[in-house]
Amino acid sequence: MMDSFSHLVAAPFVRLGRGPTLFLGFIALNMLSCAALIDQMLVLHARALGIGTGWVGVLNALLPFAMMVSIFMTATAQRLGSKRLLISGWTMRNIMITPIVLTPLAYKWWGTHGAAIVLFLGVAMFCLVRAITGIGWSSWLHEIVAEENRGFYFTVESVVARGMGILFGVAVFLFFSGQPALWKFSVMSAFGVSAGLASIWFLARVPGGGPVPDTSAQPRSSRDEYRRVLGDHYFRPFLVLMLAGTFVGTAQPLVFTLFMRDHLGFPPGPIMLIGAIASAVAMCTVHRWTRIADSHGSPVTMAAAGFLIVAAMGMLGLAGHDRLGVWFIGLLAIVLAVGSSGFFVTAARSFMHRIDASMRHAYVAVWSTATALFAGTASILAGVLVRGGSHQAFTLTALGLALLMAAACVALLRLPERGVDFEAHDYELFDPGQPVLSILRMYGYVLKPMAASAHMLKTAK
Repeated sequence: MMDSFSHLVAAPFVRLGRGPTLFLGFIALNMLSCAALIDQMLVLHARALGIGTGWVGVLNALLPFAMMVSIFMTATAQRLGSKRLLISGWTMRNIMITPIVLTPLAYKWWGTHGAAIVLFLGVAMFCLVRAITGIGWSSWLHEIVAEENRGFYFTVESVVARGMGILFGVAVFLFFSGQPALWKFSVMSAFGVSAGLASIWFLARVPGGGPVPDTSAQPRSSRDEYRRVLGDHYFRPFLVLMLAGTFVGTAQPLVFTLFMRDHLGFPPGPIMLIGAIASAVAMCTVHRWTRIADSHGSPVTMAAAGFLIVAAMGMLGLAGHDRLGVWFIGLLAIVLAVGSSGFFVTAARSFMHRIDASMRHAYVAVWSTATALFAGTASILAGVLVRGGSHQAFTLTALGLALLMAAACVALLRLPERGVDFEAHDYELFDPGQPVLSILRMYGYVLKPMAASAHMLKTAK
C-alpha cells in the first residue's frame, strides 16, 4: 500500500525530470517565504501596525511596480544567464527584507509612522531586487521544461504552491489567536526570510540557466527585440486581455482581505484559514483546467475561469450586509480561488506557447513590465477606493472589478490559438454557437475534484 502511494506521489516528478522537479522544490519554499513576507500577510501586518488602507494599497503595489525595471534587464540576463542572476538576486532580496522583523520594536519606539517606514523600506528593497533579477525565472523554465510537458508542469506547480499555501494558512490560524500581538508578525517575517534563503539550495542545483548566445546574423538591440515583441500579432491581443485580468486578479484579493478584516471584523487567523480551505478546493480542480486548455486552448478556458471571478465579485457587490456570514464569505473565497487558479495557470501556459524562444528574455521583460504596471495601479486604486471601509465603497469596487473581468472574458472567447479551430472540428466541451452552455459544461467537468486528482496521478505514471 505504502509503495503504491509513494509511486503515485513520485510519478508526476518522474515525468517532469530532475530539472523541473528541483525548480518545484525551490518554488515550494519560495511560496512559504512569500506567504509569510508579502501577499495577504503583508496586508494584515500593515493593518496591525495601524497603516491606513490607502497606504496599504501603495505597499501592496511596490512589488508589481518594481517589476517594471525588468524591461532594462534583458541584455544583462542574456549575458549573465538566468541561474547566476536569480541565485544572486534571491540571496540579496531575503537579506534586505530582514529589517521588517523589527517592526514591533519600531512601533514601540516610534509608533505607527516609524514602523511603517521600516516596513516600507524593507519591502521596497525586497521588491526592487526581485524585479531586477526575476526576469530569469520564466526564461529558465522555458529552457528546462519540454514543450509537451508545459501544461502538466504548471498543473503540478499550482498544486505544489497551493499545497504550501494550505499548510501555511492552517499554521497561521493555529499560531494566531484572536487579534495577534505584533511579535507574532515578527516571527512570521523571520520564518519567511529563513524559507527564502533555504530555497536557494534547490535553485543552485537546477541545470541550465546559462548565458544565451545571440544566434542572429546581426546582433539585435533590446529596443529592436521589444519592437518585434509588441508587433507580434499572435502575442499582442493576448497580452492586452491579460492586462485586464491582471488588474482584477491583483485588486480582488486585496479588496476581499480588507473587506473581511475591516468591514466584517474577522481576525487574521480565520482570514488565513478561509484562504487555506479555498486553496485546498482550488488545488483539486487545477488539473481539470489545464486538461481543458490542452484540448480546447487557453483562451476559452481562461474565459470560463474568469466568469467565476465575475460571479464571486458580483455576489460580493450585490449581497446585503446582513447575509455576509462566515459561510457566505467562505463560499465566495472558494469560487474566487477556483476561478483565479484556472485563469492564471492556463494564462501561464498560453504565454509559454506564444513566445519566440530566440527572444524569450524580451518577451518575459515586456510581459513582466506591462502586467506589473497594471497590477501596481490596481493595488493603489483598490486601497484608495475602499478607504473608510463603508459598505458602499466595497460594493462599487467589487462590481467594477466584476464588469472589467466580464468584458475581458467575452473578448477571450474570440481570441484564436494555434492548433485550435472550433469551426473546423467538433470539441467535447465547447461549442462557439452555445457559449453559455459550453461554459456550464466546463464547470461540470472541472468541479469533480476527486476525479481530477486521481486522473492527474494516473496520467503521470
